[in-house]
Amino acid sequence: MRALNELRNLDIDVIDIDGEIAYLAFAKSVQAEYSNFNADPPEWLPLRVKQLERDIKSKRQAIIEKRIRDLENRKAALLPRDKKLENIDQDLALLRKQLEP
Repeated sequence: MRALNELRNLDIDVIDIDGEIAYLAFAKSVQAEYSNFNADPPEWLPLRVKQLERDIKSKRQAIIEKRIRDLENRKAALLPRDKKLENIDQDLALLRKQLEP
């Protein structure tokens, strides 16, 4: 019962993605057991499953976006100096165009 109470009172803001995946696996297995016994799960359980799924997807997306930025930065670091200057000039032109009335 202690594990179930821990799942119910879980603060997902302080758990990393690995912990969330473990709690999600536990929550889904508990939910499946309720189903096996044709019993209604606690009202909070399906909500917790959805919350964990949403948060895991969000954290996974943030990880992927960070990896993309890191790779783009690595790629940009390999560009020749003149190409870097050209890219900066293009960015400046776009920003200045946004300021025009």
